[in-house]
Amino acid sequence: SDLSSRSVTIKVTDVFKGKSPTKQSLQDYGTATGEKDLFITMRSAQDTVYEFQPVLLDCHYHAALSVGLQNIYIKSKPDFKKVITHDLPFSASPSHTHIGNETYLTGTCYKMLVLPQEAGRITIPSIEFECELLKKDPSFDELVDAYINNGYIVDKVNRRTPEHTLVVKPLPQPFPAGFSKAVGSFTLDGAFEGNNLATNDVA
Repeated sequence: SDLSSRSVTIKVTDVFKGKSPTKQSLQDYGTATGEKDLFITMRSAQDTVYEFQPVLLDCHYHAALSVGLQNIYIKSKPDFKKVITHDLPFSASPSHTHIGNETYLTGTCYKMLVLPQEAGRITIPSIEFECELLKKDPSFDELVDAYINNGYIVDKVNRRTPEHTLVVKPLPQPFPAGFSKAVGSFTLDGAFEGNNLATNDVA
């Protein structure tokens, strides 16, 4: 028997008033990508925490629509001092944001959990990223463009996040007996992966 779905009507609007990135609007290869065209920010969920209290820190890229950002990678991570860090998974789904009078493509490029190990002002050092950008080759004509790398050339630029400072307050003394240096609300769940086991199976 034949199956079919219902038709759906959608309305497409020009949300960004013609500013959506197109090949024609991309930067030419050989053109420098300025710091205002592409930059990365670092922010924490809280800037003032207690010792051993985990805090979420993430990095976001901001690319102008003329910047054909294709990929972004961590090039080098610093030696984090006075903190323990744990990388977290994240969604890289970008969205459009407005900063000043400019429209940027913004997304997450790194997320981690930071656990301060002592009180005081702790500086989270900058993190370096390598960014792959698609640029158009002005020396190619339209016919050649269709067959050679779609008319794009990959350019690479590096960007660093600014440093970020956490103010870490000391915990009240003395510590309770058995204190494990974990501060916050925690939950622990346990479950078997499947209920049907054969002899000698590991669950």
